[in-house]
Amino acid sequence: MIFPPIVALISAVGEMIFAFFGLCVGYFALAHGMANRLVVMVCLATQIVFGWFVFVVYVLAMPSFAAARTPAMPHLSASATKAVILMGLTGSIAVCAALQGGQFMFTNILLGYTTGKGKVQSTTLWRGRLYFFAFLVLLKGISEVVIGSIIKDHLGGGRLATPVVEPPFVITKAGLVIADGVWVTLVGLIGLAIAGGNVTRVAAMYAGLCLFTLLIQLALYDTASVGLAAMAIPVGSLQVVLTTALMLMPAYAAGHLDVLEDFTEMGSSPKPMIGAASSSASLEDRMNGLRGDAASVESTV
Repeated sequence: MIFPPIVALISAVGEMIFAFFGLCVGYFALAHGMANRLVVMVCLATQIVFGWFVFVVYVLAMPSFAAARTPAMPHLSASATKAVILMGLTGSIAVCAALQGGQFMFTNILLGYTTGKGKVQSTTLWRGRLYFFAFLVLLKGISEVVIGSIIKDHLGGGRLATPVVEPPFVITKAGLVIADGVWVTLVGLIGLAIAGGNVTRVAAMYAGLCLFTLLIQLALYDTASVGLAAMAIPVGSLQVVLTTALMLMPAYAAGHLDVLEDFTEMGSSPKPMIGAASSSASLEDRMNGLRGDAASVESTV
């Protein structure tokens, strides 16, 4: 018995729709300063509807369906196999929540710019975001340590003839996965400490730590584990995308929190690049405004 293909197809199409929609909205806002409130709201609603459906199907339903019907892996007991699958599920929750949560966060920020409410500038809100994304980093790190330890205990710490593939993890050398998991766990704990304590002055340094950790994961885990495998592994490119999302989101949140602390000390706040008044204005309207300003200056001179 296989997972219903039509459900997987609908989920894949839905993911393409909300991803491409968000890409277009983000491009026009970033490159042309155009962000219509209604369009952004529709984009956000699309992400909520399709995003939850995709997350439930791909991250929860399909792995659970496969786990209930997967026999014991070679050289692993039935209980160890279930533990490996569970850690793969936990790791998938972490990286996919970071990927989809990041898009939802940026769209919500853009909506705040178009409405002019200024909620995006709340320090408390950014602390909450750092809490969320740092917890996902911690969750992925713990999952790596556990799954790597299980494989090392049953199959040894050397290079495996046949890699263990349990998305998002590809294990060719258990030692690499354990080492990466320990480091990522520490980075997640540091992020939680920064978000929960009054230590936001080091938030910018933490953002740099996250970017450094991204390089470590790409080099020692994603590239090395997949590259050492003596077989084609189709999840290699997907690993890069998910790992990048997982580490960039807390880096962005920490960096933003540090900037807000600087502005708070100066008694001001950063101004949005896209204001409520200009969000729906056309390029022609803005050019006419500039011409009017130039004419006023000339008449004054």
